[in-house]
Amino acid sequence: MKVLRLAAAILFCWALSAVAHAQVINRANVPAGYATPTDGTFSIRFPIPFMDMAERGDSFGADADTVVHMVTGMTGSGIRLSAAEMPDPNNKLAPVDTFMDKLKQRLGAGAVLSDVSRDQNGNTNAVSFALAAHGRGFYFRVIRADRSQYILLVQFPESQRDTATELKEAFFSSFSFARP
Repeated sequence: MKVLRLAAAILFCWALSAVAHAQVINRANVPAGYATPTDGTFSIRFPIPFMDMAERGDSFGADADTVVHMVTGMTGSGIRLSAAEMPDPNNKLAPVDTFMDKLKQRLGAGAVLSDVSRDQNGNTNAVSFALAAHGRGFYFRVIRADRSQYILLVQFPESQRDTATELKEAFFSSFSFARP
């Protein structure tokens, strides 16, 4: 449960463009291209410049040994793309449905959860969903594999929904466990 709270807290803060207080910026202003966070186990194609960062779990009440690895960037029109890896060595993560419900609850009255889809390939499970509230939209893809959780996020102003939807398709489909 602590890892779920960590994941929700970190991504929600980043999703709302808040700067977490215990971040370590590994690289900033990295040109567009394939991104692999420092010490991460995935890569994803960023169509925009990005930064590579890490967050220790003790800053959110999880174990100090838990480190979240993330890459994130924002377009000039306010669309933020993020991909994060959160280890779960003891299989303590709550169900993804709980994660979705908590995010919706944090967005408050009027938040809408939609477009939930699920995929399974061997031991890898993925859930995609959308959230909307207060003039902002969020596309999520949560992937669980090999005692880790990966969260892909596209956050956008509603005025940029069409562009964000196009970016989401290419961004989400470029995710890979193998480094380029």
